[in-house]
Amino acid sequence: MPKGSGLGIAAHYSFVSYVAAVVEVAVDAKGELTIPRVDIAIDCGATINPDRVRAQMEGACVMGVSAATLARSPSRTAVRSRTISTATR
Repeated sequence: MPKGSGLGIAAHYSFVSYVAAVVEVAVDAKGELTIPRVDIAIDCGATINPDRVRAQMEGACVMGVSAATLARSPSRTAVRSRTISTATR
């Protein structure tokens, strides 16, 4: 891999399906993140409409990339107060 780039790998089993994804990421000299490639493999058994499966995987990819790049992680105070308020109910 060239300097400033890397691979992220994820695998999961859910709803009687195996799914794996490999995401190639790169950061340029200015610190800008790009995602030049995402590969997804799924074993979901027999499908009636393969386009639906593809659309579902593409949507999940967009949602995952959005969560990873745009979402803010909660502060420790927020997590702690949420845990305390849940525990005291």
